[in-house]
Amino acid sequence: LEGNYDEALEFYQKSIQLNENNYATYNGIANTYQETGKYDLALENIYKAIELQPNVGTLYTTLAEINAQIGNHQKFYKNLIVALEFGVDDIELFK
Repeated sequence: LEGNYDEALEFYQKSIQLNENNYATYNGIANTYQETGKYDLALENIYKAIELQPNVGTLYTTLAEINAQIGNHQKFYKNLIVALEFGVDDIELFK
């Protein structure tokens, strides 16, 4: 679904209908909105993912990336540190 953001969002919405508590789906939605520059929606969805599963490091890398793109460098570094504390290693960060 790379590059086809509308199709990706449609897929994720169907996934939520099947399981509204799947944090990975909300992370995917956040990434999709991030790619399209809809940062408010990206933040809304990554916070929902973190609410569902607060101990997953990759969620904080997504949050860090969004903050970097909106110019909030303090929150970028803060969330990057949290991601590392939850076990995301530097190789995962650059995939």
